[in-house]
Order: sequence, then structure tokens, then C-alpha cells
Amino acid sequence: MVFTDTNENMPLASIILVTYNQVAYVQEALLSVAGQTYGNLEIVVSDDASTDGTFDLILEFCEQYDGPHTFIINRNDVNLGVGGNYAKAVSLSHGELVFVAGGDDVSLPSRVALVVNFWLETGRKFDLIACHLIDMSVDGTCLGEIKVSNLSAYTSLNDWVDNPPHVIGAAQAWTRRLYDLFGGLPKGVVGEDFILSFRAISQGRAVTLPQPVVYYRRGGLTNKQKAMSAQQVIAGLSKKTKSSFLEWSLLLGDAEASGASERVMSYLRLHQQREICIEEMLLNNRPWRALFGCREVDLAFRLRVFVYAVCPELLAPLFFFKRIKYTGQA
Repeated sequence: MVFTDTNENMPLASIILVTYNQVAYVQEALLSVAGQTYGNLEIVVSDDASTDGTFDLILEFCEQYDGPHTFIINRNDVNLGVGGNYAKAVSLSHGELVFVAGGDDVSLPSRVALVVNFWLETGRKFDLIACHLIDMSVDGTCLGEIKVSNLSAYTSLNDWVDNPPHVIGAAQAWTRRLYDLFGGLPKGVVGEDFILSFRAISQGRAVTLPQPVVYYRRGGLTNKQKAMSAQQVIAGLSKKTKSSFLEWSLLLGDAEASGASERVMSYLRLHQQREICIEEMLLNNRPWRALFGCREVDLAFRLRVFVYAVCPELLAPLFFFKRIKYTGQA
């Protein structure tokens, strides 16, 4: 379903608004992207098979919308996950510059105009532009500024290895040429911001525009919670190890295609092997085999995961004091 009315005097920009079970927040997110001051904008809303009424609200909003921007609406028949939903949304978009938006976040009205103007003023040379964010509680209270890493300081993947940057995709924009150059994002990817910033740095085309452009809501789908028991650590590691293995494998291929140094390749291979070690111990129930077989991985790391796999009760005192520290309860 497409709603159109564009101004073709400026480069076409796209916002991809990805949603999943965010019925309480999606209308605010929709209002924020529809309220962008930039003239030539399309908004692709891709819902990942929500079950809570999110898509009904999206349809209702777009049917009533009479503003200047283009809306393209999609609902996946089945849940594709983060990477799959991003890939679907991008396939429906047409802009030279693509902005990422979450279904529970709020973009400032000037977000797109600010970044597009910066991109044009710098000769369109950058393939990824990161911005800062405003930390926001679940109820909408502003809690301060979140600063991402200064990507301008990363001149090569060697810099990336020395100090992997802190990035948040909800305030990123990237070019279609970057996305297409590396073949997009496959299903199973979770850290799309991690991958795309790596790719842009590999080309020497990443930059940070140090201004907040998004209210970033806490408690979202990718929000990290502190684990308060060994069982929670095991569940977290088990849940993410397959996507992490996929992502490190992607980066290996991207780095090789970019002519990265052996130091970069070794770093990436090590992290890939760490995910294999975790999978062997926690998912495949082969802790002894991994302990003695994954020799590329640091022994201390292997022993730590081994304890979680074989005798997690030994860690009970550690988590007892951790719960007291962070929650005041045992």
C-alpha cells in the first residue's frame, strides 16, 4: 500500500520504520517520521508480523494521513527478525540516503533535513552518518544525551579493532550504495548498526554528526538487561550465539573483500571461534569437547563458559552479591 506526494527538487531520502509488537508507542513514532521537515521523503513502514494490534494502528494512521510525504506500508506474513525485516523494508525503498527508525523511538522533526544537508555539504562522500540520541524512559521522560563514538576518528579497520565503536542504529543514516556494495543484510542479523558501521569504516566513509536527532526509548526490543543469575546468562548467550556467529562471519567476508590486514582478520576469526565455543558448550551439550577443542579461543574464556555449562551452581554466590548491588534484594 503506497500513499504518495513528493517534492523532487531535492534528493530522495527514505526512512525505514521497523515495528514489532509496539502498539503502545507506534503512533508517536509515526507522528515523528510524518512530521519531518525535509521535503522529498518516503517513509517505509515494515511490520514484522506483530500480534498486538500494531499493524492496525499503522494502517489507520496512514489512511488518515494527508501530509507531503510518501508512505509505503508492509506487513510480513511471518516474523523475519531484525535483519529480515530491515532487508524487506530496504527492498521497498528508493532513497539515496536511508534513515533507520524504531517503532518505539521518536525522531526530531529536523532529523532528515539536518543529515541530508550535511551529506550534501560534504559532497555526498560519506556512506554512513551517525548522530547522538536523547535518552528517554518508557514513559517519555528525557534522561540526558547519549553520545555515540566519533566515527571520523576511524581511518581504517585497524582503528576499529583497536577500539570497536559504540554505535546505535536508531540514529544512523546510510547510503544505498553502501548497502548494495556488500549485498545487504541477511535474515538472522540482529546488530545491523554494528555491521553497517564496520562496512562504512572499511571504505573510509563513516562520520559522526554530533547532534542528537532521536529520542531513544529505554526498554525496547534490543534493550540489554543485566543478568542476575547464571541461568539468565546461559539463556542470553544461547539466544544470541547463532546471530553473533552469523554477524562475525559476515564481517570476515566484508573485511576480506575490503583488503583488511591480517590483524583485522585474526581478530574477527577469534570472535567467530568464540561463538562456536559457546554453541558447542551450551547448545550442543559438548562442553568437554569445546574446552579442549577450541584452542584458538582464550583458555580463561573457555573455562568461564565451561562453568556455566557444567556447574552453574558454583556461580550462585557471585550472583547473590550482584543482585544485592543492583536491586537491593538477594
